[in-house]
Amino acid sequence: MPISSLPSPHGIGTMGKAAYDFADFLAAAGQKYWQLLPLGPTSYGDSPYQSFSSFAGNPYFIDLDLLVKDKLLTRAEVNACDWGDDPRYVDYGKIYASRFTLLEKAKARGFTRDREAVAAFEQENERWLPNYALFMALKRHFGMKSWTEWDDEDIRCRTSSEVIERYRAELREDVELFTYIQFLFFRQWEALKAYIHSLGIRIIGDLPIYVAMDSADVWAEPEMFQLDEHNVPTEVSGVPPDCFSEDGQLWGNPLYNYDAMAKDGFGWWIRRIGGAQKLYDVIRIDHFRGFESYWAIPYGETTAKNGRWVKGPGMALVGVQYVISIGLIVAALFVGLQNRYLRRYPTGYDRNRVVVVSLTSGALERRDALVGALKSRAEIEEVAFAFQRFGAEENFSGWARPYRDRGDISFRVLVVTPEFLRVLGVRPSEGRDFSDADPLREQGTYIFNQTARRRWDMRPGDCISETRHVSGWGEIAGFLPDGFRAYSRHRAEDPFALFVPGTVGWTLPLSYCYIRIAPGADLSAAVEHIRRSLHSVTPLEPDIEFLDTAVDTLYRKDFRAGVLVSAFSALAIFVSLMGVFGLVLFETQHRRKEIGIRKVCGATSASVLRMFNLRFVRIVLVSFLVAAPLARYGVSVWLRGFVDAVPLSAWVFFAALAIVLAITVLTVTVRSWRTAGENPVDSVKTE
Repeated sequence: MPISSLPSPHGIGTMGKAAYDFADFLAAAGQKYWQLLPLGPTSYGDSPYQSFSSFAGNPYFIDLDLLVKDKLLTRAEVNACDWGDDPRYVDYGKIYASRFTLLEKAKARGFTRDREAVAAFEQENERWLPNYALFMALKRHFGMKSWTEWDDEDIRCRTSSEVIERYRAELREDVELFTYIQFLFFRQWEALKAYIHSLGIRIIGDLPIYVAMDSADVWAEPEMFQLDEHNVPTEVSGVPPDCFSEDGQLWGNPLYNYDAMAKDGFGWWIRRIGGAQKLYDVIRIDHFRGFESYWAIPYGETTAKNGRWVKGPGMALVGVQYVISIGLIVAALFVGLQNRYLRRYPTGYDRNRVVVVSLTSGALERRDALVGALKSRAEIEEVAFAFQRFGAEENFSGWARPYRDRGDISFRVLVVTPEFLRVLGVRPSEGRDFSDADPLREQGTYIFNQTARRRWDMRPGDCISETRHVSGWGEIAGFLPDGFRAYSRHRAEDPFALFVPGTVGWTLPLSYCYIRIAPGADLSAAVEHIRRSLHSVTPLEPDIEFLDTAVDTLYRKDFRAGVLVSAFSALAIFVSLMGVFGLVLFETQHRRKEIGIRKVCGATSASVLRMFNLRFVRIVLVSFLVAAPLARYGVSVWLRGFVDAVPLSAWVFFAALAIVLAITVLTVTVRSWRTAGENPVDSVKTE
């Protein structure tokens, strides 16, 4: 069911209530997929297969009722428009006039209001949106003529960036209009898609193999198409005469310049597939046979009769897909290994049975009562407090204090209570612990990390600061053991100290409570006791988490990157295998007679399967030779962001190769099995 066919009082189906109702209908009927026609803005003839852009959305599908709800339009403005006389048919002429009048009003009210969101949308779609918005603004400027007929040859042929920017400034209002229209389309589409997904339904979208001549795609990147020096097509697309049409079909779309695309690593197609992935869950490429070979018709012909078959990129394009797939699999494996290492690396302290609680002001005022309540049960081994959130952030306070004859030394510091190291299960490697001396003294006490000790040749018993009444004056009690890490693996360990304030000069609250659960204690029971103890001093619901979880937040971006890379690698494999599947399907049908003759001459089914598999195995191996060094470079750059990282082991690369090879061989074997087992007599007779 195409969007355009949904019922609507406004001349054409939209992404409004009818779309949501149809999704409900599909769910109630037990359907898992909704297949759509292309969603792009239609050009001459209003065919969804002739679009002004491969990336943009159709303005006709923007729901006007939702714009009224969003206060971008009024009900009276929408009802005043003429949408045609017969609700069974789409009157594109009236829709065009009414639609854009309303969308201009919506832009006038919403563009400034939504400026930040629009700016973010522009940045996200910077590869296509500026060109499309300018292209549509230029079409308006030149009376909606095809870009090949624009009066100004400089902008028609994009002779210079100065010309482009001059028109962009001159047509700024219209450029903003078409930018905002796309913003509205994608905002409504994403909301609808999310609702469809919530029902367990996935969207199948159609991707035409060719683009329209009158499109932003061709105007912005003419070098990717078979055009002459005046940007006129040399040959156009179609299909040859057959039993259904003695003249064939003359489509008229410009053909791709596959040589130029290959130099770019088929980046144009990668971007186009990426754009389709934003819209759909499953992509159907219309007339995908054109990748293997296509019917090229001389420009100016009135029929398709005088065309010729030309070999397409076929395997080269599959090879590019394999390069991407192998590269992403390698990246996903290394990201997974690094994330596993980050979760398991030794921090120098026991983080597994330590609970962190952010205290409210009410709980802080009753700190002694809280400690008493917590320690009333044997499950709780120790309790300490800190000024900042240890283990989950790295923005500890920065201090500069005089030390011996070295002047002011700069270091990071976390202010804690004397029990803090006991909660972490740590003993100083040199000197003494905080709790080994009387904490209720005038001076404070430091325990530094090994980085600080080595940098400034520190010794236990030394004092920081010369003045007793300066906050932060105190004795160096000892040093943390080697391997104690207060920071993530993304950076080297800075000079760092734990500091227990004395009785003078410290007034800021130690608002984070650290609770060590005794070994062997039931964790759920201990947490419930902690929760009850907190409720005894404050009515507010406490924020409780384990220190291990808090430490993991330091690597949240890395873990998310792992998920994204894995998802993209799976998607890349899927796209590659769809290409393989299609090519094998074509070849098994195209070579049925050849296979039959081979079998008559003594070839076995196994040899036929081997023939098909060897071709694709060679492509995989060549793709691996290209992908491996590229992936190695990319992964090494990423791993440089860590102080400690997993090695670039060769087995990871060969594991990626094995995965792709196994899946490819399985796909080719399954798809060609039937053809290989056919009776050769039948194959020859049917040809």
